[in-house]
Amino acid sequence: MALQSASSASSPGRPSPHSGRGDRRGLLPEAQLPPVVPTSLETTSTFGLDADDASWRRSLALARQGYSLEPDDVRVEEWLNALRWDYPLPEGEGSFNLDLTITIDPIDPDSLLALLGLSAAAPAEMPSRRHMSVVLDASGSMEEDNKLDTARTLVEALIRRLSAEDRISLVQFSSVVLGEYTVRHSAPDDPALEASLREFRPNGSTNAEAGLRKGYELALEGRRQDPDALHYVFFISDGVANVGDTRAESIIESLGGQRAEANPIRLVAVGVGIANYNDDLLEQVSNDGDGWYRYVYSPEEAQGLLAAESFDQLFSPAADEARAQVSWDADTVEEWRLVGYLNRAAANESFEDDEEDFAELHVGQENTVVYRLKARPGAEGPLGALSLRWHHPGSGEAQTQEWTLSAETPMSWEEVAPLRRLALLVALAGENSAERLDDAQERRKAIEEEFALLGRLTETRQGQEFGEILAASLPEPPAWFERGRSTREE
Repeated sequence: MALQSASSASSPGRPSPHSGRGDRRGLLPEAQLPPVVPTSLETTSTFGLDADDASWRRSLALARQGYSLEPDDVRVEEWLNALRWDYPLPEGEGSFNLDLTITIDPIDPDSLLALLGLSAAAPAEMPSRRHMSVVLDASGSMEEDNKLDTARTLVEALIRRLSAEDRISLVQFSSVVLGEYTVRHSAPDDPALEASLREFRPNGSTNAEAGLRKGYELALEGRRQDPDALHYVFFISDGVANVGDTRAESIIESLGGQRAEANPIRLVAVGVGIANYNDDLLEQVSNDGDGWYRYVYSPEEAQGLLAAESFDQLFSPAADEARAQVSWDADTVEEWRLVGYLNRAAANESFEDDEEDFAELHVGQENTVVYRLKARPGAEGPLGALSLRWHHPGSGEAQTQEWTLSAETPMSWEEVAPLRRLALLVALAGENSAERLDDAQERRKAIEEEFALLGRLTETRQGQEFGEILAASLPEPPAWFERGRSTREE
């Protein structure tokens, strides 16, 4: 990703965290927005839900290190899903609750914003034992920044959280699997784990396929030995793979296994580092591997990710193949646009196809979905309907739930609860990151003004984080910039 320090783009000795998409300095961001869709052409929107939050965490780390953000850094759904919005939990096991807010857009009063806040209950009858297959990147790029200490802290924190009944395998890889440091199906107090971590040091190139292949081999062995446990591949890397295939499904097939419909092997990817980092690979690996993607910058953040409560949630599945479909009523809605979820969009006919791959959610996961709407003047009645479809993470049984999206009169912006206003401002700020620079500067100022009106909420953790990211999300225009232009004239 083309990133540039907000203070100095070419400071001597300071690494620039480009990810191989090419140096786009001198260019303004290209639009990364979903389309505006008239209901006269299409009323239905289908997408997979999302359990990742790496885009927010990495954006925050970049902001704190003095870098400005670019559109490639922002996945709006991950910004929204990284923060807690305190949606009411559903009544009953294995279901979802919808918290609906419809209000006038404070930046564009001719539009409505629809916030769909989803929370999932923990499913019944899930195993408590966990088998963890840790795949640890020991390649040369892990020597940069504090990647090595952060990765080691992650493994040590994971080991401390496991119970005596759990089992863990550890694989280190660089250009090949470092077989002398592999630990197989051990109890968490096995001294071999500590001995392997003592030898964890960077060397060679990055053959992620070799590491993942060995990790899945051990996970498949563990599933055959204990099919009733939960099975995970825990992949820790900066994502800078330069050798091999990283597709989970093809790796499993090549090992003589197949993707399980019930209680699959789930891959949790955790990215580390700022410079020399491949966000694309880590996101795609987790999506393909029936899991989720996290990011930590420091050993302290690694400890926080695997603190007791967050560990129990992160490694407790709530729903597999989770997808949403919103059908807007053409009599009341003139046009719509989904904010974010670009990588999660799906064909409408895939909603009921249980062979399609969608999202896996864990316990405690909230999903926030925001639409921008234009209502038909004077129209009355429901705006549309929301349908969810997912599989029980243990049995694989398909389950569904539906709601009518009703709003007799949209709330004014001032009537919306402050925490919901902050959620909508996060969505607007993420969406804004992909606008043309002349429009985006004006919109960001309006977002900053609305944020300042939230009072004490700006001093909470999510408020402070949002303030930092907002400040880095759009730097001041360069000297050569003129309104309405998108490139520098050489």
